[in-house]
Amino acid sequence: MNSCQGKGVPDISTRQLVHLMSEKFAQDLRFFCLTDANPYGIQIMSIYKYGSKELNYDKLNLNVPALEWIGLKITDLDHFHLASSSHSFKMKLNKNDEQTARCLIKKLNALFEFELVGQVTIYFSRNKNPDFSFNF
Repeated sequence: MNSCQGKGVPDISTRQLVHLMSEKFAQDLRFFCLTDANPYGIQIMSIYKYGSKELNYDKLNLNVPALEWIGLKITDLDHFHLASSSHSFKMKLNKNDEQTARCLIKKLNALFEFELVGQVTIYFSRNKNPDFSFNF
């Protein structure tokens, strides 16, 4: 199995390469994105798949609509009984994390990616301060 790997938030060159490969090999290959099971991982995947606000004008040359997100999801912690184990899977979240989540949820709602909205919401509800809520 061959693979092409990116890193973190994708730069334009990496997005162009993956886009070109997906167009050329769309009939023969499937394209996957393996990221962390947190809002930042979902954000990275959504940039590859749907693009970024900053480069929206060039999304036809950068996006990979058939991209599939794989890997553990935050809801898998329940399935494997990891959420209640002695290990802590919580992160301290700050206002920047909350703003990132709000922007990501807004973007994903507009794209009808409700499963991903649920993942982000669950992640933050488990790691949030008691006064944080996703009211829009």
